Amino acid sequence: MMKSAEIRQQYLKFFESKGHTIVASSPVVPHDDPTLLFANAGMNQFKDVFLGFDKRPYSRATTAQKCIRAGGKHNDLENVGYTARHHTFFEMMGNFSFGDYFKQDAIKFAWELLTTVFKLPPEKLLVTVYAEDDEAYDIWAKQVGVPAERIVRIGDNKGARYASDNFWMMGDTGPCGPCTEIFYDHGPEVAGGPPGSPEEDGDRFIEIWNIVFMQYNRDESGELHPLPRPSVDTGMGLERVAAVLQHVHSNYEIDLFVNLLAAAAQAVKDAGGTPETGSPSLKVIADHIRATVFLMVDGVLPGNEGRGYVLRRIMRRAIRHGYKLGQNQPFFYKLVAPLVKEMGEAYPEIVEAEERITDAVRREEERFAQTLEAGLEVLEKALGEMRGTEIPGETVFKLYDTYGFPVDLTADIARERGLTLDMDGYDAAMAEQRERAKAAGKFDAAQKLDISGKTAFDGYEKESGSAQIMQIFADGKAVTKLDAGAQGVVVLDRTPFYGESGGQVGDTGTLRTTSGVFRVEDTQKQGDTFLHIGRVESGEISVGETAQAEIDRDRRAAIKRHHSATHLLHKALRSTLGTHVQQKGSLVDDSRTRFDFSHDKALTAAEIAQVEAMMNAQILGNAPVVIEQMSRDAAQKKGAMALFGEKYGDVVRVVSMGDNNFSIELCGGTHVARLGEIGLAKVVSQGAVSAGVRRIEVVCGLAALAHLAHSDALLTESAALLKTDSEHLPERIAALQQQLKAQEKDIQTLKRQLAQGGDGGSIDIKTVKGWKTLALQRDGLDNATLRDTADQLRDRLGADVVVIGSADGDSARLIVSVNKTAKALHAGNIIRTLRTVPPQNGQTLKLAMDIRLQQEAVRLMRGKRGAMVAINPQTGGVLAFVSNPSFNPNLFIDGIDSENWKALNENWQRPLINRVTQGLYPPGSTFKPFMAMALLESGKITQSSVIPAPGAWSIPGTKHMFRDSVRSGHGSANLSKAIQVSSDTFFYRLGFEMGIEKIRPYLAEFDFGQQTGIDLPNEYRGVLPSPEWKEKRFSKLPPERRRWNTAEMVPISIGQGYNAYTPLQMAHATATLANNGVVYRPHLVKELLDHNKQQITLIDPKPQRVLPFKQSNFNYVKAAMAKVLQPGGTARKIGVGLKYSMGGKTGTAQVVQIAQGKNYNAAALAEQHRDHAWFIAFAPMEKPQIAIAVILENGGWGANAAPLARGLSDYYLLKLKSGGDHDIPVDNRNKTDVENPLLAGSGTVRPSENKITEAFRTIHNPEAAHSAASEAAP
Repeated sequence: MMKSAEIRQQYLKFFESKGHTIVASSPVVPHDDPTLLFANAGMNQFKDVFLGFDKRPYSRATTAQKCIRAGGKHNDLENVGYTARHHTFFEMMGNFSFGDYFKQDAIKFAWELLTTVFKLPPEKLLVTVYAEDDEAYDIWAKQVGVPAERIVRIGDNKGARYASDNFWMMGDTGPCGPCTEIFYDHGPEVAGGPPGSPEEDGDRFIEIWNIVFMQYNRDESGELHPLPRPSVDTGMGLERVAAVLQHVHSNYEIDLFVNLLAAAAQAVKDAGGTPETGSPSLKVIADHIRATVFLMVDGVLPGNEGRGYVLRRIMRRAIRHGYKLGQNQPFFYKLVAPLVKEMGEAYPEIVEAEERITDAVRREEERFAQTLEAGLEVLEKALGEMRGTEIPGETVFKLYDTYGFPVDLTADIARERGLTLDMDGYDAAMAEQRERAKAAGKFDAAQKLDISGKTAFDGYEKESGSAQIMQIFADGKAVTKLDAGAQGVVVLDRTPFYGESGGQVGDTGTLRTTSGVFRVEDTQKQGDTFLHIGRVESGEISVGETAQAEIDRDRRAAIKRHHSATHLLHKALRSTLGTHVQQKGSLVDDSRTRFDFSHDKALTAAEIAQVEAMMNAQILGNAPVVIEQMSRDAAQKKGAMALFGEKYGDVVRVVSMGDNNFSIELCGGTHVARLGEIGLAKVVSQGAVSAGVRRIEVVCGLAALAHLAHSDALLTESAALLKTDSEHLPERIAALQQQLKAQEKDIQTLKRQLAQGGDGGSIDIKTVKGWKTLALQRDGLDNATLRDTADQLRDRLGADVVVIGSADGDSARLIVSVNKTAKALHAGNIIRTLRTVPPQNGQTLKLAMDIRLQQEAVRLMRGKRGAMVAINPQTGGVLAFVSNPSFNPNLFIDGIDSENWKALNENWQRPLINRVTQGLYPPGSTFKPFMAMALLESGKITQSSVIPAPGAWSIPGTKHMFRDSVRSGHGSANLSKAIQVSSDTFFYRLGFEMGIEKIRPYLAEFDFGQQTGIDLPNEYRGVLPSPEWKEKRFSKLPPERRRWNTAEMVPISIGQGYNAYTPLQMAHATATLANNGVVYRPHLVKELLDHNKQQITLIDPKPQRVLPFKQSNFNYVKAAMAKVLQPGGTARKIGVGLKYSMGGKTGTAQVVQIAQGKNYNAAALAEQHRDHAWFIAFAPMEKPQIAIAVILENGGWGANAAPLARGLSDYYLLKLKSGGDHDIPVDNRNKTDVENPLLAGSGTVRPSENKITEAFRTIHNPEAAHSAASEAAP
């Protein structure tokens, strides 16, 4: 029996003996043809030769080509495993004539190989020809001697002229011609009829060879014209002919698959499954490992688009079939080695890449395992609820979108159950998601401009030039001129400014006319028009004027350095890591280049060093950068890289650089003239973007020097702190780490010894009701140490019960350990007894809250998650106080049962949390008015300062872009405008420049990060970050993770980052700001009624303090907050129809971080991961009577919370405080006016002291603990 490897070898050798050149298989990924998803035929690599665009040193060729049919037009995926001859990966053997031999030799070669070399009986062979191809018919009949009954003429059997199984066409026009096919007859015992008959789909006659005669050129009218040099293209499937030569009916029975099926069965069995011999599942697994390995070796990695998604579909289909066979752990990756053993000799590239491919397969398998079972449960539930035989499209989409189930995987499962898919419903759900994503991505207002005409780009040759102003836009509308300070968009007839595209950012610079100067802060493109975005620095500019356009030359030079370095980086990565590296995205600006590429693991230090060395070697070589315009075909011949899916014009721009054309790419960006201008390239970071996609960042030139200088300074500073030099720093750090570990171990030992009382002499055991009882207080111990100490003391001293209490800052712990011999004692009962507080006669409280306003607040918040709190700025009295959702307090009266307790605790909506005093949230942009006060009071800026507010900002010398919520930015702004429009970049820059240590004292004046002192227990402090706070908060992390990073101030400046405050703190700060810095502590209690003494105490709180800030600054910031509700402000909608003056600020608080370059898409996130909506407000402006803070959890943009504050304020000021609904007069005679005893003095209820902590204080009195232990006993 001839094995598959022998068949392949004999085929190639036969045609080599006939003058053919053996040509290696091209990759399954056709890198030189971006229009083709995968190689699916042997002729793919010769396409340009057949079209006359390419010439080879041979006119005859033979190949064994790797092919994939699992995507696009040629997709066999759904049939694999269920038929005898469908595969995702297969080998196509072929012989080709490029204007050399034609029909006679092609037919005779085929017959000789089949009957003489492969020794197939001639009587077993049948051939077909195109009905009108008499020449081919005569060759078969008269020269080869095939009987007429075994030659079948096939006409136009597909409904149109030349639409035939035996007529091949490359496209609607171009080369075409008839073909002849050779079939093997398995005999009458097998069902089926000859080709062209009604029974042709049976298995009796199997096509094994197709020979195409490229004889004609078809024009647009459909007419055929003979080609001057006709050619031959043939294809024989290796798996099919192997089945014939090995006398089996299924391709899965040939030697190659027999071994793979056995390996698949063993892998499934080792993974806990039960493989079934001959099952479709094993066939799917064996087939799909071939496609997986050959796609990966040619650079494809699992992903969510394009070729990567096809690979993911193939892999996940195989993994699901393994799961179906019962496997419960990864198995698919174990098949890489058996596949390499079978095919490595013919394709040595898979031998070299075996380890890399195995790792990549294992990672994808582990990733899918995390969602596979959950997805199958969702599907089973949907199937159980189905009526009919069609799985709803919504279910199919949910499985795809949430659980990573490719549609054909779900179709596979449906087929097994005799079901179908609602593909129309799926397509509708997919279209809806695309629309949501598209809408979420529309940040650029320039897309809406009504542009006319095009802009000629001169920026490749010039950095300045004269141009005419064709159009001007302000706020999205066309205008004729812009005055000083105004922002807008200018369109020129020609420009040297590069518009952002191809990963390169837009240029900045100036446009100067005789009447004014326009500062260009960004350049974008809308179609063929360049949009110069910025503001008028002086004078005015008008349509029709001539402007002198000049870019920022130094910035352009830095961008050019980084863009050219990007090309070197791409080539260096491919040379270092392999040709699977493909560009997935880039960002090039003046400070760095950020490059995303396909690769499945982090680069090692050695690989990074090699990439840097290759780049800098080319830079030192100082070769010129050559830029040429040429046809796309010429560019491909030159070796320029083309990206799959990219659309290129007929003429492309080719950028070549480096020794021996080190890098050749199609590119429209700006570049250096010689590589030496780059100066130096340094990799500064790498990371993961998504599965199979890595990101690397490189700095060049002056940015690289700045990075190295900074790194050197850090190294020197670190060495000095550790009293060593840079060379010995690593060993010094290692020694200190060992010393630290030893000391931590010693500390834990000493803590245990101290907790146990040293030698035990100082420990007093008492006998209470016959039980040996020990009660101690040991502060500062963690739970583990407390538990260990209690158990050791119990065993060492023979105590029946040990009670240990421990205080640690605001928290307290209580441990009870009962000896196993003391069966009558129960630790839980002892804890409950200690917590018991004897009842005492209390006082009647009258609250500052207005029940009518409280009811209105409850109504407004109904059905929403979040909190609303209102305070009277003049007194600190809490007017309304709502936390949603809440819980039924009646559950706790007689002790809550475990089921209800578990339900309340595990509810993701957290009903047990009092959100007003305990909910901690980043404040978002509601933080900006308080930042504004800090900026003014510190003297960092004045009320008249104007600062750039662009669409993005980065820390000087760094690469990360901090983007504004408005992509085009706000031009330039003073502080008032920055608050009104909520500019992020304005505050980024100023906050970073001031730093946390300078700005924090001003913010602390508003009680951020401190308890407000409200007369309720358990109020949280929140977090106003500082270097000291971070050091303590992350004390268990390595030093570099605990150390404050100056960049952390950037998100803090806009209320993100480490910031975390309660709604009460935000309302309190708002009330303080509204009241010009007069601080009152918030309080609920208005009067105390002592029934024993028959005395009423009127609470008349005094101001705590007055902030030492200028009144003019309070006035300025409050006026800016009033503009937030006016046209142009972020809450302008609630300002419409307002019958009193009001100030406010919107805020949007991120719950999860969005990767740089990605857009926030609420629809794509789980509800609990969407942004929170904030709004703070006060009214009226003159003498505020109400200050409000509202947060809607996962409510989206801050303006969504604003109507709630407006509604509450309207109700309070327009209904309760005016008309016929005045406050009821109160007789205050014989009442004592005092400061709130709940807020000060001996009567203070400390927020950290609830009933539990009061119980802990009984530990100070051992008698109390001893009594509790005895009382808890039955």
